[in-house]
Amino acid sequence: MDTSPLRDLRLRTPRLELRLGTRDELVELGRLAEGGIHPPETMPFSVPWTDGVGEPGFLVDFVAYHEGKLDEWSPEAWALGLLIWKDGQLVGTQELFSTEFTRRRGVGTGSWLGQAFHGRGIGTEMRAAMLELAFHGLGAAYAESSWLEGNEASRRVSAKLGYRDDVVNELSPRGTPVMQYGVRIDRTDWRCPFNLVIEALEPSTPLRRCLGTSPRRGERSLATEREKAVSRLRQDARASATASRRSRIASASAPRSSRRGSSASVSSPKTRSKSGVTR
Repeated sequence: MDTSPLRDLRLRTPRLELRLGTRDELVELGRLAEGGIHPPETMPFSVPWTDGVGEPGFLVDFVAYHEGKLDEWSPEAWALGLLIWKDGQLVGTQELFSTEFTRRRGVGTGSWLGQAFHGRGIGTEMRAAMLELAFHGLGAAYAESSWLEGNEASRRVSAKLGYRDDVVNELSPRGTPVMQYGVRIDRTDWRCPFNLVIEALEPSTPLRRCLGTSPRRGERSLATEREKAVSRLRQDARASATASRRSRIASASAPRSSRRGSSASVSSPKTRSKSGVTR
């Protein structure tokens, strides 16, 4: 499938830019991983891929893995791995993935940052950007994530953004069992903490076809009928407002004598007796 439209996608937060990387930028990302993502005595990933750092071919395999996601892309199963820049410096990556998105309307997320960039709120900001893309850009109904026991940074990001606890599993990424905590957030509960700029995601773009979010014919017809109904309601409201405004103008322009006569008909005239007492 032609995935070139994905390269036009840009997400811009107050501090970050998210987009696909070139091959040279993927090499740079791999070197960032070689510089350290987490302390060597911990393993925050369900697949312990960072244990391969320092082995021959790590960088080649790293780049091939990321490029392979685009090679294997289909609207039924995709993984969008965007690179993250802060002030022009590459700091990590954030992934959004889905299977049968058109039917399920569900997505998952995964991410990592170079260890030097931890503790600055970047992880929260880049995940929020992906959630805003998923919910309000693509129309997702829910998003899932997970964190392994001991990965407090990931747990805190999920808590800040409003996820709720979902499922608990047991994994053994390094042979020793650890608990994996699944979390979930629904679109109805999502509130983006900033204004996100999304580039190249117009309703009819080829990028939407890549993601499997182009509306089907029936959905397009239904949307058109809704738009027509809304348009009719707006026209009726404008016509009613115009009529009301004209009525007020006509009332304000009426002759004074007419207004006096109207007033006199409401208030009974008072008469005075010969003694001057008002009756």
